[in-house]
Amino acid sequence: TAELRGLEREKKFRQADAAFTAVIPISVAIVANLSAARIGHGVAWGKLVLPLSVVGAGMVCLNWTEFAYFLQTSSEPPSGFWLGVFYAFLSLLVWTWYPLSNAEWLIRHRGKMSPMFWTAAQGAGALPASLIGLVWYVWNDGGIMHALGETPEKFSAGVVFLGLVCSWLAICFWNAMSQRLPRALGGQMIIFETIFAVIYAHIMREQMPTALMSIGMVLLLVGVFMSVRVFQHHSKNI
Repeated sequence: TAELRGLEREKKFRQADAAFTAVIPISVAIVANLSAARIGHGVAWGKLVLPLSVVGAGMVCLNWTEFAYFLQTSSEPPSGFWLGVFYAFLSLLVWTWYPLSNAEWLIRHRGKMSPMFWTAAQGAGALPASLIGLVWYVWNDGGIMHALGETPEKFSAGVVFLGLVCSWLAICFWNAMSQRLPRALGGQMIIFETIFAVIYAHIMREQMPTALMSIGMVLLLVGVFMSVRVFQHHSKNI
């Protein structure tokens, strides 16, 4: 059916995006360190190779199980997958640019702009587009009550919780981190989003992560810990 084909196509986009998301901590670290090296503050590449390699290996392990499952079960033509790869590549470019530019702005305005106020400003800037998207969705979904589902009170409570805690509060913490850590290190913190996404997904599925996924999460944590040690030692020598 058309609905099943739509779900299958969405899986393609998600799997391609997951594979490219695995590159974000590494791409951010590389671009940030290149930028810092221009002003003489970069970390020696030899010291970053091992931590970034461990992070990369962890991301591969974490994504491999889902990606292999997708290859075995997909019945869609290859064109849909490659379209997903293209969109995922665009998201990689944006997600490499955003944390670096956001951190640079916050560091430049340290003491003048609090992370909480900057988060509120970002939310206010995104509000018009969000409202337009909401109106379009409600209009095409048969009205507000249909869009809210069979339990509108639970849906509304979930939306408020996601907006206040998972978006506003989480971004406040992210901005506070971005203002305090070197950009090459701060960008790697996005791996915790991947780790917790895997944990929450398996809680909802009532399943245990595979051994390969568990190894991947351990490698990610080890890689970040190694990066922290490298940057901590580097900051003492500046």
